[in-house]
Amino acid sequence: MESIDIHCSALCTAKNRHLSLPTSTDVSTPFRFVIIADPQLGLLEQYVEKRPRPHHWDREVKLVSRAVSIINRLCPKPAFVIICGDLVNDYPGGSDRCKQTSDLLEILSHLNSDIPLIVLPGNHDLGNRPDVNDVQDYISMWGDDYFSFIFNRTRFIVLNTQYLVNDSKCQSSSSEFRQWFNEQLSIKNENFDMSVVFQVNIHITSK
Repeated sequence: MESIDIHCSALCTAKNRHLSLPTSTDVSTPFRFVIIADPQLGLLEQYVEKRPRPHHWDREVKLVSRAVSIINRLCPKPAFVIICGDLVNDYPGGSDRCKQTSDLLEILSHLNSDIPLIVLPGNHDLGNRPDVNDVQDYISMWGDDYFSFIFNRTRFIVLNTQYLVNDSKCQSSSSEFRQWFNEQLSIKNENFDMSVVFQVNIHITSK
């Protein structure tokens, strides 16, 4: 995808499967955060109204802009915001993908810079059968596609569930992800609660 020159100061990107966030001075302090899913600029005309191309996404822009405005006014402010995938509607290689991404970043750039923004991928961000190039394209724009972070006394595990949906074209990456996920689940620390963040529902069988 083409380079997009829009700076979103709130956006936090993970590297080496880890994201660092500032925590409270007193880590036992209760906190709240905001979950958003599927801003998916371009969704309404394609999937709800089933219009042919070209698609427009002015209504989605207004909805996401309204969400950002509401979040900025929350008091006390949230510890962070997580967008659970489907950031844009057009799949990798789609003609509208770059413009949708640019428009989304422009909206998100208005989120207060002291409210960390965290994103994770959905099927529209990687494709229904992602390959290595699709994953790298996402990482170059948004940072690692799966990672963990700690806030106060909670450890969050953020997943790329597309590896669990269809990994037929990215089996090596999927294998690395599954190993990492199992390692994360096996970490025992009574000082931390654990939360798992994802887009597609997953089913885990314990042995």
